Amino acid sequence: MFQDEEKRLFLLAGVSILLYKLFDPVKLNIVARIGSMEEFTDLPNKINNNSKVIVELGYPSLFEIKTIAELYNIDVSGFIHTVDNYAVRHALNRHSKDTLPISKDDLPLIPFITLYPDSISKGKDKNTNSKRVVYKKKFNNIIHAIEYILEIRTGKKNLAMVTMYKKPTK
Repeated sequence: MFQDEEKRLFLLAGVSILLYKLFDPVKLNIVARIGSMEEFTDLPNKINNNSKVIVELGYPSLFEIKTIAELYNIDVSGFIHTVDNYAVRHALNRHSKDTLPISKDDLPLIPFITLYPDSISKGKDKNTNSKRVVYKKKFNNIIHAIEYILEIRTGKKNLAMVTMYKKPTK
């Protein structure tokens, strides 16, 4: 049963990327920059690459734009979600040893988490004053929620992955 749930979630993640590409009302005509599912799922194989590898996943939804504007008073409508091999390496190295470990199989859920979050809230970094956003998503039939953290990079107009991890649900 669990494998069926994983397959369903993986399929939903792929559909989420397609939705970003095809139906985003903010950037409907600009799809050439968006990475493919193959590039995205291949990122874990590039985590040891010293050169930065960036995959552009798509543009924020209207809900994300509105919520981030309320949190930080920043308009992110022209921004793009990005994931790079450094962030993936951090998540896998740091959070694969947690009680509920992150694995390569969780990465394809990122587009689904950003498109259908249960909540979006302010995040914080102890060392910098960067503007971070925490997306939380609880999955049915699974006893944990995934938290995906991104950083708003206004200069590059990116919503860039910082890390992701799992937390038990109550």
